Amino acid sequence: MPVLLIGAFSAVFGEDTILNDWIAFIGKPIITFMVSVVVSFFTLGYARGFNKVELNQFMAACPASTASIILIIGAGGAFENELG
Repeated sequence: MPVLLIGAFSAVFGEDTILNDWIAFIGKPIITFMVSVVVSFFTLGYARGFNKVELNQFMAACPASTASIILIIGAGGAFENELG
């Protein structure tokens, strides 16, 4: 769905517009991840009644449980680049 929307914007507005530059910027993986984290703070945090202290506790506990998964995925990507 997002790919279709981006394609539709480029077809309607042309490829050399400021709107397409912004869409390309927001479509980068690190920016998309950052936006999704900020949105999750509001939708899964503040909107459900958690305060700032509780959200900070969650953010401190999460990297410990996900570090091994991120390490394995990163090592797989690096290994793929070495092979290919």
